[in-house]
Amino acid sequence: MRSLAIAIVVFFGTALLAQQTKRGEFQNIEYLYYNADGSKPSRIIVHVPGFTEHSRIPESFILQTLWKERGYSFLVMDPPQHAEGRSVFETGYSWGEQEPATLKALMQHLDIWQTHNVVHILGFSIGAKIALQFAGMDDPGGQLASVVAVAAPYTVQDINMRLSGDILKPHEGLISGFYAVDRVGVARMLNMVLVGMNRHMLSYSTSPAKAIGNIDVPLLFIHGVDDWLTKSYHSKHLAALASHPHQTATIQLDTRTHSADMISRDHSDTRAAFLEALMSWFSHVEQSGAGTPLNAKQFLASLEKHPKVYRKLYKGHVTSMTSPSFLDPVTQHWIKAADLVYAPASVGYYQDENSIFGFFSLGHATRPSPFQQGWEARLHYQKPDRGETQWDAALSWHLPNNGLLLRIRRLTLAGSLNDFENRRFAAIDLAYLILDFQLAYGRFYGAENDLHFHMNWPMIGNASGSYFLGTSYSQFLTRNSFQIYRNSLKFYLHAGPRLSVHNTQLQLTTQYDLRGDIRGRYNQFWGFGLNINIGEH
Repeated sequence: MRSLAIAIVVFFGTALLAQQTKRGEFQNIEYLYYNADGSKPSRIIVHVPGFTEHSRIPESFILQTLWKERGYSFLVMDPPQHAEGRSVFETGYSWGEQEPATLKALMQHLDIWQTHNVVHILGFSIGAKIALQFAGMDDPGGQLASVVAVAAPYTVQDINMRLSGDILKPHEGLISGFYAVDRVGVARMLNMVLVGMNRHMLSYSTSPAKAIGNIDVPLLFIHGVDDWLTKSYHSKHLAALASHPHQTATIQLDTRTHSADMISRDHSDTRAAFLEALMSWFSHVEQSGAGTPLNAKQFLASLEKHPKVYRKLYKGHVTSMTSPSFLDPVTQHWIKAADLVYAPASVGYYQDENSIFGFFSLGHATRPSPFQQGWEARLHYQKPDRGETQWDAALSWHLPNNGLLLRIRRLTLAGSLNDFENRRFAAIDLAYLILDFQLAYGRFYGAENDLHFHMNWPMIGNASGSYFLGTSYSQFLTRNSFQIYRNSLKFYLHAGPRLSVHNTQLQLTTQYDLRGDIRGRYNQFWGFGLNINIGEH
């Protein structure tokens, strides 16, 4: 009996040692650590949640359950703003400036590198940014097996929220925003955005685009192709910077949800596809073995044979042409969105009840990088019902990300070629968080200089660029007796197919304008046109 009792104690004691779950605190953050087998080295997934995510949300429970079933250990580093029992002012969130170093110290504190023989790191959204920066450190503390970045932003300053990535579900952003606030609370959300995000945007040194070239292990990007918050071309641009393209894979799932929401809020097929792709990646990396380069093409080919994943894989073309060129009817000036990459050649035609307008542009953009820049030359014309044709020319410089809170994206000089009212002006395109706006100063009409404000917000648009729905507002900030209209509120829809010839995009255009004159009266205008963009990336 005594020997039996000893055997029972030894058996259950060994079982308790073999599986350990620990929730603790380290350097002002909380963590959840589960060791599947404490008696020998095991595989582990280091999970870095996103902006409003943490180890206690349903999405994290789903992942933790799956990993336990597959025999994985895991470590979840909760972002510091999720520490329980602390006020919003007692926790900080640096948006990736400090978290990689904290994660390194945490892993050393828990002896992760010594306890586990295979270490993967998985990050969601801003957590993906942190994971990429951690993996790109000169000395993360050990050798990672792979890195997985889900819905990673190219830079925080380029996060480009819309209401939706699907015109059939225009409310996606509102619903997702409600769930995000519910997870973290109003006070913490405001602190992270108004304080933490603004502080972070003043420093560009922590962009994952700068770190990714230092990552020398297999790298997987997963993105919802019509992600409403961080568009899928962010992952596309990051993947283009990888130092080992043959070990880098990108999966685009046919969904509009962002980050971990595809695990809980999306269709069950999307969740199944995401989880299957994720676990298949870990298995593929481990089967390749240490020292053997992973073949990313073989991995993607294996996914296409899996029915759960294949149904949700997006087969279209992801483009960074997120907004079309369109006419500002008040200044008669064609404006093109100051995005990371644009079509090297475009032509456009537009007509309303008063005039015919058109433009032609040539441009060049460097390879997507943290120092991306380019130029663009444009030729504009206007043919009113009565009067001579007006010709304008414009030259724009796209500036690199400058690490400013109010980001300068582009500088433009424009003027008349046929001395139409001696027209000339300069414009600066600025961005703050999701807001893009332009200030232009010069002579638009008559002999006096004006200061003009224009803001554009593409509200709904998909990854292939086949449709864009948005609104814009423009107004003169100075009063000039020669101004016919003082402001304009416009709603626009651009829709059209992509052609295989030189990645040409046709966009049929319709615009509805409410234009206010100098007496405060508003007039309605409808216009129609066509844009052709050649060589979209």
